[in-house]
Amino acid sequence: MPHWPIYTGATKQINNANVVRVLDLLGNPHQKLQNVIHINGTNGKGSMASFCHQILMQHGYSCTKYTSPHLLACNERIVFNNTPISDEELYLFAEQIRLLCEENRIEITIFETTTIAAFLFFASKDPQFNVIEVGMGGLNDATNVFAEEQIVGVILGTISLDHTKFLGPTLESIAAHKLAIAKQSAPLVCSPQQFDIANLIDYYCAQNNITPIFYGKDFEVITIENDPDNFCLQYLGQQYILPYPSLQGPHQLFNLASAVVCLLNIEGLELNYQALHEAIKNTKWAGRLEKITKPHLTNLLPPKSEIIFDGAHNEGGAQALANYIATLDASIPNYIIIGRSKETDSAIFAKHLAKPEVSGLVAVRSCGEVRPEMEHIIYGQIVNSPHTNYFNKTNTFCKQNLVEALQFINTISHHAYCRVFICGSLYMARDIHILSPLWI
Repeated sequence: MPHWPIYTGATKQINNANVVRVLDLLGNPHQKLQNVIHINGTNGKGSMASFCHQILMQHGYSCTKYTSPHLLACNERIVFNNTPISDEELYLFAEQIRLLCEENRIEITIFETTTIAAFLFFASKDPQFNVIEVGMGGLNDATNVFAEEQIVGVILGTISLDHTKFLGPTLESIAAHKLAIAKQSAPLVCSPQQFDIANLIDYYCAQNNITPIFYGKDFEVITIENDPDNFCLQYLGQQYILPYPSLQGPHQLFNLASAVVCLLNIEGLELNYQALHEAIKNTKWAGRLEKITKPHLTNLLPPKSEIIFDGAHNEGGAQALANYIATLDASIPNYIIIGRSKETDSAIFAKHLAKPEVSGLVAVRSCGEVRPEMEHIIYGQIVNSPHTNYFNKTNTFCKQNLVEALQFINTISHHAYCRVFICGSLYMARDIHILSPLWI
């Protein structure tokens, strides 16, 4: 994390007024950014941003990418041409912001600080394109500061329940926040949405003179019979034969399709068939159905077993993970290890994973979380909920940490090879990559 402000994990009520004020005092560096692609939604934002970023770079354009949160180091959030901001640059920009805020008695959060630092860094690079992921919501988000003429593309990923404390308890209230980034200057490309939300989006666009492009109505993904390597994106009467992305899971086809359709609508941008293919195959996004090959973890399981980490942490993410598990070879048993942050509903998350193809679930304390939920709380929420009656005291367990959970799965699987999915929080990545050796 940057040296300032101190990260506590607690989120305040979002309001970008202080961000606007600090940017103004800094000379409005964000106004120097051209060709901004703004990406929102509940799930898939980072994947869509990574697809856009890689495709633009493969076509020879200089391009930035701003995403959140990070997995291991804050530098991951702020990227120029696939290279994260250096520690020295991040320190200098954060220090510049700190001094200005202290002088003017302005309080801002860590996310607001990293957003402003990103705009300072990007402005210094003079990129041709800027891919910006919304942090939370949209209406009052720190990234929602661009003028109409700066925006050339807007994508709205699938909307599901998340951050209800700040965005409201319904899909409609969440959608209202997220739609606030839409602009007349660019079509709004929409990933698959629930019927009522699609109608709400359509109404909002009609009222605000925005052109919506809907998955299922204007573009769609079609599998190609007897071709396991490629699929078809159908849009505006044309068919684009594209390779399956390196990012795993059927939901990534929708993310990729939304990114490509967005780029197809940018005036003056010509996509080259070969460059597009190379970009799709080379796009990487850690923590999304990522196969873990670290021996200190894989050796805890029976030979040939797989460990897969997925940052799914809300209902939409859990559903996407469950859909992926359903496509796998059913002869191999699947186990879930789940760690969560405080004030999240583990039962609502786990209900989507309560399927016959999942042999068992182990709750752990995510040591990489700043505010982790205790493992016995997660366990209790799941086994005592009517939503997850598939998970009961015979197939749901509680262990202190990731290593203990893997060792336990080795036992209950009777030492036969299996798959283990680690999920519930993006910060479980820290348990995997940093903390786990300390436990062995």
